[in-house]
Amino acid sequence: MKWSLADGLKRFLLTSETDIRKNSYKWNTLAGMLNSFLYQPILPSLAADWNEGRHELFIRRALRQIFLIFAITGAVLIGAYLLGIPFLSLLYHTDLRSFKTELLILLVGSGMLALAGFINILLTILRCQQDLIGGYSLIAVPAFLLSPLFVRRWGIAGASWVYTILVSGLAFIFAILLAIRIRGKAGI
Repeated sequence: MKWSLADGLKRFLLTSETDIRKNSYKWNTLAGMLNSFLYQPILPSLAADWNEGRHELFIRRALRQIFLIFAITGAVLIGAYLLGIPFLSLLYHTDLRSFKTELLILLVGSGMLALAGFINILLTILRCQQDLIGGYSLIAVPAFLLSPLFVRRWGIAGASWVYTILVSGLAFIFAILLAIRIRGKAGI
């Protein structure tokens, strides 16, 4: 049997349990894989720029990549707004029109997760990975407190919102840590 990307995606996304609430993590995993393809190719050159003292070039290239993450997230949001629910309804053989807002909120969260992941890598290039523990610890407390409240109060919409708020907060914390470390190490 010949393998194709479509067959692989179908096997990855469709299981015996087609409940979207139970399988929503798969879409986030897929988004994460796609985002890593965006910045994996430039990581060696970013690391070389930083290690060889080309800090301004490092910053410019990192900002360009962050812009790309936002641009792709925007394009995905437009595509999902226009085609996402019909595609998912077809894929899951159920009417998901009532989940359009939640889908868009989750996609914003996936974009923010991609940003947090990229900044995570930048902090690692700066050899400041110990800062990541602090960022994750700071976001763990609100995650522990807010998640049950949002889900109990607003169900799937609440879960979508709390996820997006938390990963946005994580990206913001990592961005602050990155700015502090760049300023301290590069003197910029």
